[in-house]
Amino acid sequence: MKRSRNILLSMIVCVVCVNATLANPYAKIAVKDTKTMSTMRSAARKAKRSASTAAERKPIRDYVLKCGIAPIATPENYATDGKQLATFRENILDMIDQSPSQTHAEIVSLCEKHFIGSRRDKLPGIANSDSFSPPARLNAMLVIAELNETEATRTQRVPKPSSMAGQYMTYVVGSNKYPQYLRIAALNGLRRHAACGAVKSKRTLDAVLQILKEDAGPGMTDEALVWQRRLAIETLGLMKAPALEKEITPYLTNKDAPLELRCAAAEALGRLKYAATTKAQAESAIAPVGALAVVACAKQVDRITAELALEEKEGQVLQVPRGPGEEDAPAHPIVQKTRRILLTQLECVETGVAGLSEVATGDSKTLATGIATHLGELKALLEGAKSMQPQDLRQQIATTANKIDQIVANR
Repeated sequence: MKRSRNILLSMIVCVVCVNATLANPYAKIAVKDTKTMSTMRSAARKAKRSASTAAERKPIRDYVLKCGIAPIATPENYATDGKQLATFRENILDMIDQSPSQTHAEIVSLCEKHFIGSRRDKLPGIANSDSFSPPARLNAMLVIAELNETEATRTQRVPKPSSMAGQYMTYVVGSNKYPQYLRIAALNGLRRHAACGAVKSKRTLDAVLQILKEDAGPGMTDEALVWQRRLAIETLGLMKAPALEKEITPYLTNKDAPLELRCAAAEALGRLKYAATTKAQAESAIAPVGALAVVACAKQVDRITAELALEEKEGQVLQVPRGPGEEDAPAHPIVQKTRRILLTQLECVETGVAGLSEVATGDSKTLATGIATHLGELKALLEGAKSMQPQDLRQQIATTANKIDQIVANR
């Protein structure tokens, strides 16, 4: 099971169980390497059918907690207090404990390595049925999302996802009769299919566009809606269908939209295919994508300033002690945070600029090249900033971002 699937398991159930986006105070117990995940998943599958005691349920609880809940939304810009996450954790684990024993038995039996034979046919039945608990239905949908017709090989580097699974997930994404957490799980599956080059139908495209344009449903938080739209935009970009720039560009240029949504739009625009008739739209998006890098940098500059002021007010500077065998002290916490967040955002912008540059000519090509050059400077700065002080990093980020701002303004 892939890391993205485990993160989404927590993110989607979050839509149902809590009223805020969640951070990860459980980072020390989070399991992210695939080998350990596989071992824990196998233990959960082998849990006894009765699952009547805490000891019998422990492999299932451990797998959900350490591989599903703990890796959730680590970037600090999705942070919330640990008390809410603790409540969420208890809610979801209580749901597992209170579910009928046959729920676990069905899921365990279906989660075998190859998902062959009639077991495939049972998965939609679990996802569709109100008689199963939300965790069971969600797990069934996530399993459907991972079904392949053929696995990756040395000659075929990516697997061939199940076409029947793709058709089913397309139906779920486009239907309002399903709970929102199931639709988002199905959307995540379509994103995987798109990344493997397996999404080509107009019906799937229409379903993704539909969920992108939807407003928040009952009980859905604004943060959850952002994640839904972000996932839809990423899927559209990976589909690489033509004539989608008009659907995606408004999310890039909307200055009131969350930064992570705008970054997803920038990345998606760089992945699309552009016909000769849409070349002008591609070229016109270069400047807004470059301007987005300036916005991302400005946000981090402001955050560094605010956190330094807080340190000064409290009369203490955060220090990270050296670990055993470490010659250099770890980066200042403010520097660590800045590097992690800004590098992620700039990678999206870089993908956008690179893709748009391929179809640009003349002045637009020159603009894209200039932006790409300074983005490279920013990435090199951040990657080598471990030993820098926050004040120095803030100044250099602002200086390089100003170069991008100037060439965008003078285009």
